[in-house]
Amino acid sequence: MHEMDLITPESPQYLLFKDYALAVKEFLDEVLYLKRFSRDKQPNIYYSTPRRAWAKIVQPLVNGFSETPVCVFHLSGLEPKMSEVMGGFVTLTEQHPTNENKLRVNYSPTIWKLTYTTTLWTRVLNDMDTMLSQLLIYTVEPKVWATKVNNVWAELYVENISIEDDLEPGDAKDKTVRRSITIGIRRAYLPREAYDVGRINQFMFEIGDENHLESEII
Repeated sequence: MHEMDLITPESPQYLLFKDYALAVKEFLDEVLYLKRFSRDKQPNIYYSTPRRAWAKIVQPLVNGFSETPVCVFHLSGLEPKMSEVMGGFVTLTEQHPTNENKLRVNYSPTIWKLTYTTTLWTRVLNDMDTMLSQLLIYTVEPKVWATKVNNVWAELYVENISIEDDLEPGDAKDKTVRRSITIGIRRAYLPREAYDVGRINQFMFEIGDENHLESEII
């Protein structure tokens, strides 16, 4: 059995597209700003679904304990882009991170289109209009928000703005303004499996008058 077919304690452990979620968080932190609030009371931004964010994050805003707007986002869509290729990249061989006598062979990542559902709450409509305009200025095509994720460019865009006031429970719909937008990334890269091989040691030996190159795998 090939080593790459085995599930081991060294198998990759990471959140799905975590680095791209961090890029979306940095984008929201950068562009959402309301002048009427101090620096320490700017919109609170979290990675969460709206339902999970309600109790601890949104409810204080609805009940009037806070006026600071809330923004939550989560990965809501994954679409493989099998027709797009990596430009000839098949494998990448690099030094093993912990064993100097081994090399790690990485297969080319797969390409995906990501969508992040982003929900915003404010106490007043003016704040909501300001934040939506800030998002649209930087991301409505042909303009996109360009950033680097793992040293590879990623482009963020915004689409599908919807009014969701009626989704609020009880009288919360009369106390807050709620909007939803979709933030998309067209080309995101998901790492594939990797496997380790022994480093090849090369040495010369003589047979008669000819030199021969021999390889030994440790």
